[in-house]
Amino acid sequence: MALPQTPFTSKHLLKLKTSDLLLGMYVAELDCSWSKTPFPIGGFHIRTTDDIQVLQKFCKIVFIDTTQGAVPRAHQQSQLTILSTARRNVPTPATLKIDRDAYPDTRTIKQSIDRSFKLYTELQDTYLQISTAVRNGGTLNLKAIDKPIEAMIDCIVANPQTLIWLLNTDPTENKATNYCVRAAIWATILGRQIGMNRNQMSVLFKGTLLADIGMNLLPEKLVNKRGSFRKKEFLAYRRHVEFGMELLTPLKELDDRILTIVHCHHERHDGLGFPRKLRGEQIPALAHSPVSRTASSGCWAIIRRTVVAPRRRRWRSCLSNVC
Repeated sequence: MALPQTPFTSKHLLKLKTSDLLLGMYVAELDCSWSKTPFPIGGFHIRTTDDIQVLQKFCKIVFIDTTQGAVPRAHQQSQLTILSTARRNVPTPATLKIDRDAYPDTRTIKQSIDRSFKLYTELQDTYLQISTAVRNGGTLNLKAIDKPIEAMIDCIVANPQTLIWLLNTDPTENKATNYCVRAAIWATILGRQIGMNRNQMSVLFKGTLLADIGMNLLPEKLVNKRGSFRKKEFLAYRRHVEFGMELLTPLKELDDRILTIVHCHHERHDGLGFPRKLRGEQIPALAHSPVSRTASSGCWAIIRRTVVAPRRRRWRSCLSNVC
């Protein structure tokens, strides 16, 4: 019996007994002549149980096309087994351990909201100026953000709920770099909750804030594009990590752990990230303590999924179900 001449490869055709047919399957070939059956030549969908009963009168074996209809339960189970095996091979990520007693709240939301809002808008404006200067070919001057960052960390340590409330009711104008500030605040809030010390929170804040500084060296058309990237566009987009490192590496006063965050903020625990496709423990730790290691690989991943602007999420469509 010859298989039908279809644009689908043989791996899409499954040999099946008529007793195993299910509703929704697409029958592509029979073990008898099509002319002897009431079904249309070339293939058809099984829509009712009557179709199965009639088919059983004429055939014992059929070939179904899995690209056009339902597949057998056994085939579904085998695919699930393959997927489950792949998932088991992915390294287990570090577990975030929340320590709510690490920093007691020392101020109420009412006491700190005005100062927090002032620092929030100041940091947004300052970082936008820095980013604009880089895009226009100017030098990268980070001294202007040092004091606002330390003051913002003070507010987070005093009472993180103030910043959480502020971010969830953000009344400020939507600027191109706002997501960087928001991501840095969320990261530091999480860092506080897992017991990071003050120095680690400072590094995490700056590293998260500067993670996308290299975006300012990409063409504006690429940065502002809506919708999915083409392959060449995505390859160009990935270079923002490299550009960020070129901007920050010459700054000798910058903590090496900040560079680590910038370099690895698109790496994924399963190895599907970029630029180096690191996985598991290959992803460099923010520092050598377990808490910091969690922050470098797990914390940024959580922050990126919760606060990063939609225009930065579209690159995932260029991957296989994955930055």
